[in-house]
Amino acid sequence: AAHGADTPQQIPSWGFLAATDHVATIAGMAGGVAATELTIPYREDISLVKYHYDAQTRTYARFQNNAGKSVRDVDAVNNQPIAAANIAIIHTEIWEVPQIVDAAGAYAHDMRLTGTGSATIFRDGLRQEATWTRASDTEPFVFKNPAGEKILLDQGQTWVHVVPNDWEIPSS
Repeated sequence: AAHGADTPQQIPSWGFLAATDHVATIAGMAGGVAATELTIPYREDISLVKYHYDAQTRTYARFQNNAGKSVRDVDAVNNQPIAAANIAIIHTEIWEVPQIVDAAGAYAHDMRLTGTGSATIFRDGLRQEATWTRASDTEPFVFKNPAGEKILLDQGQTWVHVVPNDWEIPSS
């Protein structure tokens, strides 16, 4: 067995709500604005990502461009549609590094994921502007709303998108 594979590991919690049948505005989402659709503006021609909120399931369906069409993403392991309970957008510094990562000649990127920065959290059909903090690479992100209250995530899938500081994330 790999070193430590048989030893239980303590994984710090990101902070999750205790129940899934909660009021949308609790746990840091007070003051959030309705946002049932959002777009992550990766390359529009091949990888534009969109999410649509379903109030019945309290999840965000994920779509991505495929040959110019928006196609619902499915999990490659179980073939189930992606249904994220939370979407966290982390704004930070991102830069190219001198390493080619694919046949098209695209460069690898590195990013700052410790310290503090701005974030946007989507949960329960709401958008909440936030700040993120993270002391080290082994610590979880902590999200706080503009009033300084910790934002707790809902139970279920959480998709995290790391984007440059100057990117706008349109939602409606």
